[in-house]
Amino acid sequence: MPIKIIALGDIVGEVSVDYMLRSLPQLKKEYGADLIIANAENASRNNGIEATTAQKILDGGVDIITTGNHVWRHRNLHAMLDDSRRIIRPANYPGNTPGVGFTVTNIKGFRILIMNLLGVVYTEPLASPFETADKILSENKGRFDFALVDIHAEATSEKLALAYYLDRGGKSGTRQTAAVWGTH
Repeated sequence: MPIKIIALGDIVGEVSVDYMLRSLPQLKKEYGADLIIANAENASRNNGIEATTAQKILDGGVDIITTGNHVWRHRNLHAMLDDSRRIIRPANYPGNTPGVGFTVTNIKGFRILIMNLLGVVYTEPLASPFETADKILSENKGRFDFALVDIHAEATSEKLALAYYLDRGGKSGTRQTAAVWGTH
């Protein structure tokens, strides 16, 4: 039984949010989408995403929002990051930052782990996205059937390297990742 996923990114600005929300019902119907994931880290004015915008996107039909390096711009989102498993921040930020870097959702009887990572080439000196992915996949083994990864990064080469790495099973050598896509 196939699972159809729509991954959107990057939603930039209020005009893009409104356009996406008008278009989403038709896209969902046309493609028979079971899961919609959207990178919306720049959905609000002046970069970042405000809590009201995030809620509008979720109410409009997006199942999971991924973010990136501008996730901290609007402090009113921080509580929402802590309270909702439907908005995830890059997992390779330190553990004491608000929110979580991955979530697990059930679609058609499958447990899908959705992970958000931030590249470190030309961005911020964070934990390695490769090591972070390995750690999450290892620590959650048996709790999901397959994983999806949004790597929010500047360098295309870093996005591709992570995709190749995870396609070969990462450190464990066990393939657990069904799709990797890059945003930014």
